[in-house]
Amino acid sequence: MLCEDKCSEDARNIITAQIFLEFRDFEDGEYDNRVLAEICSVIRGGDGGVLLQIIQDDIVNNKYWMYCIGATMQDYADNKTGREALYKGYDNVVKGGVERKDAGED
Repeated sequence: MLCEDKCSEDARNIITAQIFLEFRDFEDGEYDNRVLAEICSVIRGGDGGVLLQIIQDDIVNNKYWMYCIGATMQDYADNKTGREALYKGYDNVVKGGVERKDAGED
């Protein structure tokens, strides 16, 4: 899961000007080496080498990735209408169903 947590009073601007751009770069493969390095460093110990060999091709396959945005604790985001306005465009950045996206909803 790739997470972006930025608490802001201007959350919509943070989401569109920063978070969506970063997620788009992840989706486009710009950070595949970074993702691979991070996961390898976590898995490598113990029998992790065997596990790493098994999953290495899937690590950078973004169909297995999930994204999460946490951007505000403001009251306007506490209901469906507010969240829809706040996260408008999320589907254009991260393709796939809701199983690939989380917008901090309970």
